[in-house]
Amino acid sequence: MKTVWMALGVLGFISGAAFLVFWLLAWTRQVPPGEPLTTSCGVMLLVTGLFCIRGTASKTADRGKWARSNVKVGQLSAFGFGVVFCSIGAAFLGFNWLPKQLSIWLVGAVMAGFALTWVGQALDGRAYKRQMRAWVNGLPEEQREKIRGLARSGHRLEAIKEAKHLLGISLGDAAFVAKELKD
Repeated sequence: MKTVWMALGVLGFISGAAFLVFWLLAWTRQVPPGEPLTTSCGVMLLVTGLFCIRGTASKTADRGKWARSNVKVGQLSAFGFGVVFCSIGAAFLGFNWLPKQLSIWLVGAVMAGFALTWVGQALDGRAYKRQMRAWVNGLPEEQREKIRGLARSGHRLEAIKEAKHLLGISLGDAAFVAKELKD
């Protein structure tokens, strides 16, 4: 099975490189944009979608984190990404010859994929907050009181810095801890 995924990875890389070359040639008007451009883009997006869907099969897969946070991308979000990429890739692959009815279904699949991603993102955020609250409740009382005192006195930035220093966590997590302890 590893060989199949390795071959798909190579195919995705080659199609991405081909897309870049065809796009540059079309942009400089050396060749007209057409089937090679859409086919290479479609294959690249389809392979990306398959890798996203593959990540949903394993609970321990490293699917990355949401931008500017420590919230891990969950299985539902990764599946939504996969549906979006696969649907757009299929639309690009069948650019000239897909019947209109199937094109409408692909647009619906893209919208459903975005909805899955949105719901998944909300669930990922809730799970992260539950995890952080449990972690904050497990802190030693002296550390909680020190951060709580700074946060309640209106020195939010100092509370965040103190939480980051005492606990060795990121600024985003420290801000969450300071906010939780203030309330």
